[in-house]
Amino acid sequence: MLSYRYRYQSNNLRDRYIEGFIDYDEYMKQLEGVRSEEIRSQIIDYKRQEISEEIFKFETDQLLIANEAIQQRQKQIAQLARQAEKERFEQQERQKEREAKLKKLKEEEERIKSLSPEERRQEELYKVREQYYKVDAPKLISDYQKEANKYRSVHNNIQNIVIIGSAIITSTTGITIFTSMPTVSFVLKVTSAALSLIVTIVAGFAAYYKFRERSVNSQKAADDIEHEYEAIKLGTHDYSNKTREEAMRLFSDRLLKRIRERKEQQQILEQSSDIKQIPKSI
Repeated sequence: MLSYRYRYQSNNLRDRYIEGFIDYDEYMKQLEGVRSEEIRSQIIDYKRQEISEEIFKFETDQLLIANEAIQQRQKQIAQLARQAEKERFEQQERQKEREAKLKKLKEEEERIKSLSPEERRQEELYKVREQYYKVDAPKLISDYQKEANKYRSVHNNIQNIVIIGSAIITSTTGITIFTSMPTVSFVLKVTSAALSLIVTIVAGFAAYYKFRERSVNSQKAADDIEHEYEAIKLGTHDYSNKTREEAMRLFSDRLLKRIRERKEQQQILEQSSDIKQIPKSI
């Protein structure tokens, strides 16, 4: 059986070889010294033979462990090197992007300084129109579509209540004709009257607030603005054969005009509702 001292020295040499403190030749040289010392410690010859065989097997396993550990470490080092190279490349690219942006900003500042007051004013207008096209127009389309969906949902719910309520009223009214039980007849009449009141109120709300018309106006405004937005993006219809500045000017004019038309339509709906209520109040 191998001594504790030998195992300790062999493991220590193996770890030093794995860590790279000694090379393979030095590892084998020092290991041979430890091996010889372990064999000489055995007095009997056949014990020495057994120890030699056990040492050979033990050191073969030790060398396999060391080689596997070294390969794993080399893989880790290579992976770290690749990661470091990747990070260095990304850092260089970011630095190039920053330098390019700074250069572009500097050139833009120099260009703006060289413009006349009128040219600067036109430049500012162009930037505002670009912002209106890129940010405000898509948001406006989304808001109008949401508003149209909201009014449409309210209108559909009201219509469902009116249709279902009318059907129930007709049914309960018809049942009262065929029943001879006073209590049942009374309950059906009360139910029919209550439903009639609810249906009348709901229908009155629908007629006054005009949810369907509001939905149609909002949806049409969203569709018209979206049409203009897609047309200028693709450069078709009235935006073909125009410079970017001319296209932006035309788009802004049409968009503002459509917004104003939609507001006027909503105001007309509100005014018509108020006008219808005047005779009733008188």
